[in-house]
Amino acid sequence: MQINILDSFLDKYIDGYLLSDIKTIKDKIPRDNHPGNASYLMTSALCSGIEFLGFLLRQPQEGQEVNGSFAFEHYCKNYLKNIDSRYEAFGIIGRELIRNGIAHSFVTKGKVGITRRGDRDDTHLVRYADKKLVIINPDFLYEDFKKSYLEYAKPRLAETGDLRNRAETNYQRLKDKYNEEIDRIEQATKNKLDDWPWLYKDLVANEITMEIVEENGTEPMVS
Repeated sequence: MQINILDSFLDKYIDGYLLSDIKTIKDKIPRDNHPGNASYLMTSALCSGIEFLGFLLRQPQEGQEVNGSFAFEHYCKNYLKNIDSRYEAFGIIGRELIRNGIAHSFVTKGKVGITRRGDRDDTHLVRYADKKLVIINPDFLYEDFKKSYLEYAKPRLAETGDLRNRAETNYQRLKDKYNEEIDRIEQATKNKLDDWPWLYKDLVANEITMEIVEENGTEPMVS
């Protein structure tokens, strides 16, 4: 996590990379071109966005464990639910069965189908009782996530007050956690990286490269 200011991170990585990239995939890859149609890529990215925003906005009760499942469900119950009440149930299965399944083995866990084919009524947030199969359509998940973020989450994050303060605190905690992981990995791999025959090791990074990798307060791993 490399951008120091919360608003800058949201503008670049949620409005920019996440929403813009998903829209590009959605518009460029036909829904009926292939059985996959980038549906897992879209769903995985959107689920990561849900979890990240849930971490920012969460307010756990005293003694309650804060983890990815809690953050994911928090966003579904408090923001996506404003778009469709069925997202409350999605929050229960979305992180463990969909996000983790795709991230770890590129397949959902259990009887969960991901498809871009069909319409909203038939293929999104529906459960076919005879097959006990849950169906998610990433085209509509994208539309609902974008609407929940722009209409409910982002305006609240822009306001001064307890929620904004909590989000900034949670953001800093995530940054600290990731920076600790970066330091640990750099120490563990330093000799291997120094000995690696990097093709561009002796060249100076250009501006385009450095725009992608912002300063995070530490020396770059490879110079």
